[in-house]
Amino acid sequence: MKKLSMSLLLIGLTNLGFGQYQPSKINNSISQSYDIAKVENHYFREAQKGYTPDHIKRIQKEVVKWESKNSCEFERGNGELLTVTFRTTLGYIAVQYNQDGKIEFAEERFQNVLLPKPTTRNILKQYPGWKFAHSKYVLTYKDGRVAKKFLKVAIKKGSQKKQLRIHA
Repeated sequence: MKKLSMSLLLIGLTNLGFGQYQPSKINNSISQSYDIAKVENHYFREAQKGYTPDHIKRIQKEVVKWESKNSCEFERGNGELLTVTFRTTLGYIAVQYNQDGKIEFAEERFQNVLLPKPTTRNILKQYPGWKFAHSKYVLTYKDGRVAKKFLKVAIKKGSQKKQLRIHA
């Protein structure tokens, strides 16, 4: 009886612990009061053009706000770029900062992103009976512009599979 009581107590406490789970660590540090209008960054403006999922926008804000000049790994005067990776459970943004803290290169890759409703409707119209398997969001920024930005969507119907590439 004592073992049964202890087991039930542990199971109950374990369930409470899972109720407190937060999937993305970076979201805890993001300031919700951060004003987009104050961002004076070319990377941010370029990355926001077209379709960008909301959770990726929040991480992009963190990338822009991060102070590379205050990093202990940042060595002044050697001309090298500082590479920093911002990770979440769904993906990452790898960024290279120059000596002035300006973003020279960024690569973003995220899994299982939510597609825009019109895009979802168009895919379902074109491929009736097919189901979504997974999706990826990819963005590459270099030389002051977005070099590529697209969604890669995998759909399946029975044993058939297709990969769709949608420019965002």
